This record gives sequence, structure tokens and C-alpha cells, in this order.
Amino acid sequence: MAIRRLSDDIILDVNASFQTLFGLRRQDVVGKAVGELAFYPIPDARKQILALIERGDIAKGMELEPRRRCGGNVPVLMTVNVLTILGEQCVLATFTDLSHKVAAEQERLTLQEEPRQSQKMRALGSIASGIAHDSNNILLAITGNLDPLAENLPPGSAGASAMDVIRLACPRAADLMRQITIFSRRDLAARSVIELGPCVEEAARLISAQPWP
Repeated sequence: MAIRRLSDDIILDVNASFQTLFGLRRQDVVGKAVGELAFYPIPDARKQILALIERGDIAKGMELEPRRRCGGNVPVLMTVNVLTILGEQCVLATFTDLSHKVAAEQERLTLQEEPRQSQKMRALGSIASGIAHDSNNILLAITGNLDPLAENLPPGSAGASAMDVIRLACPRAADLMRQITIFSRRDLAARSVIELGPCVEEAARLISAQPWP
């Protein structure tokens, strides 16, 4: 709770709950204008509060996120009431901490999103399975025609070397399709120890698109 003069926004008093909620000591705020504290995160917050009072909607309150002294904002519901103290109009502002409510809402949205993400992953798995199936059919057609084509190429020729590259690439492509299929089925892939040197050399030759020496 905080009490301030309506005419100049000078804070007259705050209670212990206010100090705890915003991390401010009483001596840090009493006697100062609200604007000096950079309390409200929006420039026209005071205007909104005054409009709230003028409309008579003071019981409804407004949600905002004032700044804490230690940093960060805290979501609160602020309800204001006008009262007269020693002949001067003052505003009594009470603050309800909405942190738990905001956290619960965020958790609810997260729980709602999880089934959607699961559906997306299942759809992606189905697409991946279809791509792997069609790609395997294409690979089968390629590998099935390698030997007949190679028979018509002179040994050591550029064409024969290119065939060797294709023979090397086809098993790699088939293994890639197998990995995609594993992903689509969410099966556990078997792990094994491999030598990195031959894999790097093989990948470099494939990327270079140069025929074998």
C-alpha cells in the first residue's frame, strides 16, 4: 500500500508489504514524487491512473509491471482510491502481486503447446519416412544400372572413375535414408565406434566432385 498526494504525486507513506514487493525502503520513497523513482515502466501510467479516477473505475484497478529496485519488473494489480487527508486529496494505492498468476498462465500455455509440437513432430516423421522411401527407390534404380554402364567404359577413363565415385556415394546416401527412417520411427539408433580419417577423406572426395585418381 502507498499513499501519495494527488496534486504533486508526493508519496506520503508506504507499508511493509510495499517495501517487500518492490525492494524499496520507506526512507527511499517517502517525500519523493513517483516520477523520481522511475517506478512505472510506461511514461503515461500517471495519466492512465488519473483517467481511471476520473471515470470512477477505481474499484476495477489496472494491471501493470512497476520496476523493482533490484532490477526487473513485477506484475501487479493496482487498485486506487481517493481520500482526503488533512484537507488534501490523496490517492491510496494497493498492489496485488500477480507473479504466481502470470507463472501459472505461462505454464498453462506451455502445456498447451506441447501436444502441438508433438503433432508437428509426428507429421514431420511421416514426411521424412515418405522422402526416405522414394529416395531409396531412386537409389535402387541408380545402383542397378551402374554395372551395365561401367561395362561400356574403358578402364581408367574419366567415365570409369566417375562410376567409382557414384558407387561410393550410393551407400552413403542409403545410410542417410536409413537415418531418416530411424528418425521418422523414433527408434533408438545403434551406436558404434568408427575411424574418422577414412570418413573425412571419403567426404572430401565426394564434395570435391573430382574423379578418382
